[in-house]
Amino acid sequence: MKGIYLTVLVVALGVLGGLGYSIYPVVMGGFDENQSFEQLVEQGKTLKKSPQWRGIIFGPEGQQSPEDFIADFEKLVDGTLAPIGVNLVIFDMHWNNFHFTTVPGLEKVSRAPRFDFTREHAKRMADICHRNGVKVGVGINFLTHQNYGQLLKAFPDYQWPGKENLWDPLNPKVNPVAFKMADELIDAFSADVIHLGMDEAWGFDLKNHPDNPGLSNAELLAREIKQYHQHFVEEKGKEMILWSDTLEGRYSDAPVGDVLDRIPKDIILAHWEYGRKMRYPWPQKLIDKGFRVLVCPWKDPVAGQKLAMAGLATRDPKMLGILYTTWSPSVATKLAGALRGEITETPKDAIVGVAHTIKRTIGMFGSAD
Repeated sequence: MKGIYLTVLVVALGVLGGLGYSIYPVVMGGFDENQSFEQLVEQGKTLKKSPQWRGIIFGPEGQQSPEDFIADFEKLVDGTLAPIGVNLVIFDMHWNNFHFTTVPGLEKVSRAPRFDFTREHAKRMADICHRNGVKVGVGINFLTHQNYGQLLKAFPDYQWPGKENLWDPLNPKVNPVAFKMADELIDAFSADVIHLGMDEAWGFDLKNHPDNPGLSNAELLAREIKQYHQHFVEEKGKEMILWSDTLEGRYSDAPVGDVLDRIPKDIILAHWEYGRKMRYPWPQKLIDKGFRVLVCPWKDPVAGQKLAMAGLATRDPKMLGILYTTWSPSVATKLAGALRGEITETPKDAIVGVAHTIKRTIGMFGSAD
């Protein structure tokens, strides 16, 4: 009789997990964020045999010069990230930290090469990853967060009228410049993956645009994403990632309707969710729509584990793996120490929480399937 009850319980948990309920970590116990670095490395030997994605995304920054960053980054990858099983690094180059040379006009908003990363620096960082068997990606925000990027600083007329965070997708001059910028990054880093961001599209609503051509928000956004897909996937053969929050319709001032039904299904959607919730339904929803998915935690290891388990509960090969967000200037200088337990507190910096999240969840993504 006990066996029957146990069978019913397991089936029930599986059904609820597939619906996005975060009950699996409670039942299974999860992984220990306080495990030693030696245990992480031992676990990493097994993880390296798995094709599941175990990535990290960050903006190269935090040092006095690119040379200082590269020296620390080399130690981080050689001694820590590769040994514990990280197999993807995405360099987020959106934050005014790359010296572009292929687009006339960008030079005036790029800092001197001694402050910004150049093609030569990019090659060296990519080489560090490649010799460790780590795939390389680059990130640059398309459409959103343009008040932090370089494109609108060089071409202010390309802004969505009245929205400094958005470029204007109705301006035919925008995409050719953006494609050149992204292509320069892809070439510089020899990248296999391009992450185009597009999160937090606050204000993306054509009712607020003076030149509304009669399209719906979903039609316009899908049109743009299809153009990105044609350039990066169809023509350049790269894997293309987008944050999924805007496409999920999270923002009342950016209603996007049925855009998920209108865009190519071979785009990878990165679902970030940082808070602790009872349910995490979106990994399953996105997979049901036909997309491959990465779950993306941040600095709360409990929330990260719950999100990871909701992803794994889909039991679907389209659940590619995990991508750790960092939002910290201290990745190269402090992440290794935090993962080794040598740094236990970083006031006003998320890096210890990021390390604990990695330790608690990376071992979950070691399937041989």
